[in-house]
Amino acid sequence: MTESAQRLCHPLPGDVLLARPTRTVLVEQIWQRTAVSREQFAQLYLAPLQRYAHLVQDFPASQDGHYRYAGGMLDQALHRVICALRLRQACLLPAGAPPEEQAEQAEAWTAAVAYAVLLQDLGKLVVDLRVEHDDGTPWRPWQGPLQRPYRVHYPAERPYRLQAAATALLHVHVLDPDLLAWLSSYDVLWTQMLYIISGQEAHADILGDLAFQAAQAVADQASC
Repeated sequence: MTESAQRLCHPLPGDVLLARPTRTVLVEQIWQRTAVSREQFAQLYLAPLQRYAHLVQDFPASQDGHYRYAGGMLDQALHRVICALRLRQACLLPAGAPPEEQAEQAEAWTAAVAYAVLLQDLGKLVVDLRVEHDDGTPWRPWQGPLQRPYRVHYPAERPYRLQAAATALLHVHVLDPDLLAWLSSYDVLWTQMLYIISGQEAHADILGDLAFQAAQAVADQASC
């Protein structure tokens, strides 16, 4: 049983969780791998990161492994985003499109890569973890971020095959309607993003490939 499963935790806003010194460094690295202004970064990247942090709080990424500690799920996601954006820099997207179209869509694809990573493990909140309020009542993650003190447990039986499918329950707590509307204006990108949202990463072409490669690299503690 992890430390986070033994203690009562108090939920914090996403901006507070990201303000921890080690994480501000990671957020800065994410910005450096984009080509947007600070104002645009706040809207396209920082806001979804804050919503993600608010949702996953101090949850561990898993029961064992490098990110099993309290807060590991958020730290893992930040490292994966950095890695995925590094991999994205080597790609011209959408593949096969004229250079002017690739240039016009460049930041939408870059942002979508980050979003794909953030959605990648959201299903764990439904399937892999059991989060209880301080009075023992269960937290239902699709109802929104925690508002009361909580404890994290790992149930004995976990239907792992449902993790990917559960992503669709939670994506709206990370990506707001305006961001989804922006992505939907690019047909190829939107098709791949819909596969990501529905938990079908294997069918999401380059978005799925980059998210998967980033997850593998971080799991192997590669330098990203």
